[in-house]
Amino acid sequence: QGELDEFRERAHGLMESKRAAEVKHKEMERGMRRAVTNKLAHENTVKDKAQTAAALEDSIASARMSAEQQSQAQDASIRRAIDQAGERRQAVRAELDDINARDSDLRRKSDLAQGEESGARREVQNLENAIREVNQNLENAI
Repeated sequence: QGELDEFRERAHGLMESKRAAEVKHKEMERGMRRAVTNKLAHENTVKDKAQTAAALEDSIASARMSAEQQSQAQDASIRRAIDQAGERRQAVRAELDDINARDSDLRRKSDLAQGEESGARREVQNLENAIREVNQNLENAI
């Protein structure tokens, strides 16, 4: 009878560990989905900023071509526009660099979350195997 009680206690402990591992697994899945969503949002932002940077570069190139065709009187005004576009381009590039850095960090966190999720899955599988073993021992003991 004592051995049966011991098996039951072990089985109960293993079931509790399994439930805790399942809860942890679900939390990690939610965290991973959040990380993927954030990553996608950042990727879209990166694309938008890259398109803005390209449009600004086109604008700068066009302004430079126009500047070469304009008279000396208009040259100062056009140069200011080119300088402003260049400053805006630098600001957008700096913002793009920030976004790329965040994107890289999110990718790293996503990879870590995937590793933790795999670990939790292995832990659940190990606990299920242990429960089967205890149940078999119980059956053998009875």
